Amino acid sequence: MIEKHFKKNSAVINTEQSDQKIQKTLFKQNQKSFSFIMAISLDENLAFALSSIAGIAIQCILVGFFAIGGKRGKMFSQEMLEEHFGEQHWHAFGEKVPKGGYPDMGCGRYAEKLSYKDWFNFNSAQRVHYNFLEQVASIMVLIFITALIYPVLAGYLGWAYFVGRLVFAIGYLRLGPRGRIIGITIIDLAMLGLFGASITAIYKLFNTSQDYFDGKATTATFLEQ
Repeated sequence: MIEKHFKKNSAVINTEQSDQKIQKTLFKQNQKSFSFIMAISLDENLAFALSSIAGIAIQCILVGFFAIGGKRGKMFSQEMLEEHFGEQHWHAFGEKVPKGGYPDMGCGRYAEKLSYKDWFNFNSAQRVHYNFLEQVASIMVLIFITALIYPVLAGYLGWAYFVGRLVFAIGYLRLGPRGRIIGITIIDLAMLGLFGASITAIYKLFNTSQDYFDGKATTATFLEQ
């Protein structure tokens, strides 16, 4: 009976010791994970890369506002809308036609009443913004991934993309599709650089993080990348 009790107590002690070892191991792993994240986030050049992401985000908003906002109010005037669609809209919805020609995006019923020149200019402005929207999420992700290992390179390529977008917008708005060539060249070169750099960054990040958690590398390894 005493022997059974002793074995039971020993099993309980061993279980508790095992749990304590597991907790210590998890705590050490959490400490390493925190140190790993801090080693990346505290890089002094990371702010330079992040500033380009913020700049591109703000630029995207402003392009939509300035490139399209002014043209919409001028081309889809309330007088024009009421003249051609006022009666139809009233019968359908019991109210006046919405200001600005919404929801027409330049290729709908309202746009059919525009002159060819106005239609062309409005859709050129739409393409400036749409092309930006098609890429903005991808370019931000590529800059951020690249910045984890190559923050200075990510910053330069991010701001190069910003400049390319500005040149693209000005050229397209003034000259139509043929005015986008210089801007799109800068944009494509920046994207190509970020694409290659982000793949390299992921590869290096994976290998270095494995060495770090295996005890073969320290936080200094990340700061020296």
